[in-house]
Amino acid sequence: MNAAAFDPAITLRLMKNISGDADYVAGRGERAAEQAAMVLDSLFVAYTRNGKMGNGDVVRGAIQGLFKQFEDPSSYDEGRFAAGVAGGE
Repeated sequence: MNAAAFDPAITLRLMKNISGDADYVAGRGERAAEQAAMVLDSLFVAYTRNGKMGNGDVVRGAIQGLFKQFEDPSSYDEGRFAAGVAGGE
């Protein structure tokens, strides 16, 4: 991983690929969903360090919304998580 080059285009593509698999990830359970949220957050931070994202505030808010879903583990809802990752909630 140290040798991998994560330029803005690759970082954005990874974020889009994870978002595109939202239903699959959500269906794997709360822990998989939480890992996906952490990865999206890390990629977003890396992406914004390399430049501005036009809708960065919206994306940041959506990612923060994902983390709120894990505050009460018994309330995890895969449909709500998938919608949040896909931008529908």
